[in-house]
Amino acid sequence: MKNIFYVTCFSFLLSLSTPAVSLTVSNRAALLDAVGSQVQTIEIQGSIKNLDSFTLKPGQALIGIGHAKLTFNINQDGLRLSKNNTIKNISIIVEPTKKAISNVTTHASLGNIYLDHLTVTGQIQFLAKDAVQDANIDVRHVVITQFDSRFSSTISKYGIQAFQGAMTIWNQQHNPNSKMNVAIQGLTVGAVRAPSQSSGLFLAGTIQGGQVHAVSIKTDRIVIRGIDKKRDKLLASGIFNLNNSTIDTLDINQPIMTQDDYALGFDNWGNIQSFRLNETIETTGKNSNAMVNLGNISTAIIDAPIFTKGLGARGFSNYGVIHKATINKNITTYGNGAIGLQNLGSIKHLVISGIIRTHGGQAKVLQLGKFKLLNADAIEFVSH
Repeated sequence: MKNIFYVTCFSFLLSLSTPAVSLTVSNRAALLDAVGSQVQTIEIQGSIKNLDSFTLKPGQALIGIGHAKLTFNINQDGLRLSKNNTIKNISIIVEPTKKAISNVTTHASLGNIYLDHLTVTGQIQFLAKDAVQDANIDVRHVVITQFDSRFSSTISKYGIQAFQGAMTIWNQQHNPNSKMNVAIQGLTVGAVRAPSQSSGLFLAGTIQGGQVHAVSIKTDRIVIRGIDKKRDKLLASGIFNLNNSTIDTLDINQPIMTQDDYALGFDNWGNIQSFRLNETIETTGKNSNAMVNLGNISTAIIDAPIFTKGLGARGFSNYGVIHKATINKNITTYGNGAIGLQNLGSIKHLVISGIIRTHGGQAKVLQLGKFKLLNADAIEFVSH
């Protein structure tokens, strides 16, 4: 009898000291209590409002049940992740200028970050800076309805400023051994009637410093608008792949559409092994080029039409190196100075089976940070 009593007491004390593995919450107080506890998986049920920004502990996960939604207060960012965190099946609402999901920078590693089936208003931003040296970020089926990047920091190069994206992954370390690994399967930004006033996807490392390495990126619809019509050289892009960022495979599987001036479709300053355009890029606005390469692309396959409308809005401009480019579909531009296919860099092997059409004359347009007089030629090709 005495042994049974001891065992019972030990079991009771153990249950008090062992944290719950998972907990379901449906109101603000219960959510914040769970976040502050040792609970590993917090299940969100229903809509929870009036939240101030909070940070998940290492290893914690937020999982939505049904139509789960978190709404944050005015002037507040949303969730801050620390290390090895998972966010799944939740809508997250902050003001469009705020960060819906970001990370603290006090840990040496972000570990494994997993985002799955999220709908977000506001920015998703991951930075490697301060203590953070590495991260593994896995994104699946994320929709970002709106982000306003006009008040965010930018990268300056080639005489322009590149504005952050609704999803931004940026390694700011100067250590060349610092690396952020990324995989994206399904990213949607903005909508035709409500474009995001930002770039769509923004990947960037630091020159001779921290790297970003994306094994695979597959995008869904991206709709953005320009940053400021009254100011030249402020650029947004549906996809920015910038300094010291490498993508193994990039597949554009749904349209990229941009509105207003200086809103590009795709702009590469980094390295891409395999690029495939499976759906159209359509831009409307002054100097809103559909595709620009200033970096290195091993293979580029254009299997969908490219369409631009605007002064100086070129179809496909290469100033870097492309080892093999295959253009299987049409490139069409409307606008003075809007060249169809422009090569001022190096394309080592080029196959064109689509039709390149331009409609326009001569104009001064922005090229590599300077304004130059260009004709709306179908092809401008300077071999190197």
